[in-house]
Amino acid sequence: MTPVERKATMILKGVKVTDLAKKLGVTPTLIYLVRLGSSKSRRVEEAMARACGVPHDQMFPTDRMAA
Repeated sequence: MTPVERKATMILKGVKVTDLAKKLGVTPTLIYLVRLGSSKSRRVEEAMARACGVPHDQMFPTDRMAA
């Protein structure tokens, strides 16, 4: 998924950045940066994918150039 697709998925699934950040004990900025692909955190990626009901490797493909 592209960052725009990740954002759209989160909106459609009702996943709020602030709620996810609070649940993980991180800042909302980290959630935004991971969603954009500017920062990496496996824990945040997995939580985001799980909250959206999407497989991690689909939401955050290893080969990001193929996304």
